[in-house]
Amino acid sequence: MRLIGNIVLIEEQGLMAATLLDSQAAQLTRTAVVQSYPSGDGNSTVILPWTDESCRLLQNCGVSSMVASPFFFESHPKVEGKYDAMTHQLITAAFIVLNPRSFVLSDPRTGKTGSIIMAMDYLQRQRYVAGAFLIITTVTTIWSVWKDGIERTLPGAKIVIANGKTRESALAQPADFIITNYDSIRISSAAFIKAAEDGLIGACVIDELTHVGNPSSQRHKAIDKLVNGCNMQYVIGATGSPGNNPEAVFGMCRMINRTKLPCTTKRGWLERTTFQYGPEPYMRRLRPDAPEVMHKAMQPAIRFNKSDIIDLPPITYRDMTCELSKEQREMREQFKADAIAIAQSGVKITAANGGVLASKMLQVAQGICIDNEHGIVELDCKDRHQTLLEIIEETQNKVVVFCCFKGVMALREKFLKSAGISVERIDGDVAAGKRADILQRFQYEDEPKVLLAHPVTTSFGVELSRADTMVFDGPPMLGGFVYAQALERLSSAKQKASSINVISLKASPEEYRGFSLLRSGHDLGAFIASLFEEYKS
Repeated sequence: MRLIGNIVLIEEQGLMAATLLDSQAAQLTRTAVVQSYPSGDGNSTVILPWTDESCRLLQNCGVSSMVASPFFFESHPKVEGKYDAMTHQLITAAFIVLNPRSFVLSDPRTGKTGSIIMAMDYLQRQRYVAGAFLIITTVTTIWSVWKDGIERTLPGAKIVIANGKTRESALAQPADFIITNYDSIRISSAAFIKAAEDGLIGACVIDELTHVGNPSSQRHKAIDKLVNGCNMQYVIGATGSPGNNPEAVFGMCRMINRTKLPCTTKRGWLERTTFQYGPEPYMRRLRPDAPEVMHKAMQPAIRFNKSDIIDLPPITYRDMTCELSKEQREMREQFKADAIAIAQSGVKITAANGGVLASKMLQVAQGICIDNEHGIVELDCKDRHQTLLEIIEETQNKVVVFCCFKGVMALREKFLKSAGISVERIDGDVAAGKRADILQRFQYEDEPKVLLAHPVTTSFGVELSRADTMVFDGPPMLGGFVYAQALERLSSAKQKASSINVISLKASPEEYRGFSLLRSGHDLGAFIASLFEEYKS
């Protein structure tokens, strides 16, 4: 017999006891095999079988029962085959077991993947889930995070990758885990639904849940039809950055556990969480109580802050300024003149006119220009290249360089190779298998020294802790959310460096403005509006 919080475990008899209100005890006796003994003071002692279902029933009555779950008394595999699970990882896994429709919201790089793998393994061993766990994630993390993590943690598991042209044939194979990306389900919706109906898929984990936050998107609708249309019991949503976008929160809640939403329509939700402040319907701001409303809707959820559970090295932020060459200055002035002309003409600034010009000015500052035939013209940017080389040579560890333009990435790759630096590049043109190979070598082998990466391909879910330096080669104008996600790639329990360096590389006024807006959470739209507002005067 042992006491765990307010629960007494009678292990030798497979029983557990707790004290509840008489009304709660009476309700339990109608729904479960429960013995109830009133104490005469409005409370009753209840005795239940020691099972996860009993723990779930007690949890629903307000009794903290997570650490009494049989999960905690089982032996579990080592995470990645070599790490003992940390306490917060075990708690997270037990939370998943007891909450079939739930959110895992712990900070990035806190071991969420390991927790989810342990929970999936336990649920399958206990026969709570029949069929494979479907894991929906980004293309980049299919191999480097999930397949690699499962293989290392559960060496005997049968893993199927349902991605690319062979995705539908892959679904016909019995497996323990099926790993895919969001758009594969959109493209082959019928095949995934059939696999679920045939019992080949029994539960689902949606990694980086924000990717399905837009409830109007075809991606969201396809996944919703699969997990909710097929009435899957276990659907877990994971993200370290749920954000405060009410539309995205609505989409995520609608996908995982819509019972907690105070309304059923997106329009009703936006009215509840935002108010219109201008003449246009899209001009909306959060109501004062919106954060509380969103928090209550996104339940049940578990979150551990990284600073509370991992002793991380300090992060140093630096701005490095480069000189524009004469060629860059002249080209920038040409584009600036075009921008001023548009701004002062009274023409409405759109993505087609303002966005293209703003991007061209950033490209020039970073060393390239796109000609009329859409070819890439390389500009003199010696000072920027020399500054980047000095940053790389400052550290004996590895370096991640984020670039937003493919032409800039190609230019940097050519320069670094000519300087004798081992470098690999990941952008949208690199196939998923090759991405996984590059990330594996970057994290676990001596070379490459430098990883050139587009923020979209490597900002989410990727472990890059072999590096101690991250360089933003110009502002990644994809929003503060992506910027914040990218920053998390180096901070994890696997980080061995004594400090982490995050460096912003910039040369033009437009890059200065871009970084300033990013750090305050703004996106490309705000950058364009701010830029052209200045040019009007």
